[in-house]
Amino acid sequence: MRAEAVARRYALAFLETVPPSRGADVDARLSNAAAVLLGWPVGPLFLHPGVAAADKMRAMRQVFPDDAGIVHLLGVLIRHRREGLLALVARQFHSARLARDGRVAATVRTARPLAAGWRERVVEGLSRYAGRTVEAEFQVAAHLMGGIEVRMGDRLWDGTIKGRLTRLARELKDEVKLGES
Repeated sequence: MRAEAVARRYALAFLETVPPSRGADVDARLSNAAAVLLGWPVGPLFLHPGVAAADKMRAMRQVFPDDAGIVHLLGVLIRHRREGLLALVARQFHSARLARDGRVAATVRTARPLAAGWRERVVEGLSRYAGRTVEAEFQVAAHLMGGIEVRMGDRLWDGTIKGRLTRLARELKDEVKLGES
């Protein structure tokens, strides 16, 4: 089974334990826990197979003393030797929480920062398309040269200059190959 599918199962099971009113808070704390536990200097110890599960759990209780739900999730991951899935579980939890709340996540990348008005237009258009409220994360990626790239779920829309040039190059190669035949 693929890592994403396994992570989704853990995320969905954890989501069932979280009331909708606390979903955003737990989501933020889970993302923070993943950043802390997988980053330097804790990550190498948290992920090391030579560190006993009991020692890892003792550390989790000390690091997150007020987060019984997250500590429980971490315990399940540790017992099943799935610590390496924590970042994926956090992302899957975020997507599942949004879906439960009737929303969908999107990542919007542009070569330059978008003005607030344009951000609103993009979110409105994506929301109309998806039929749900879109929660968009805007990123700047200068290598795109211009245009916009949107990832929503497993769909990718590439309206960037780089994407258009890549498609044009592919079409020209195909045309040349057809002319040679």
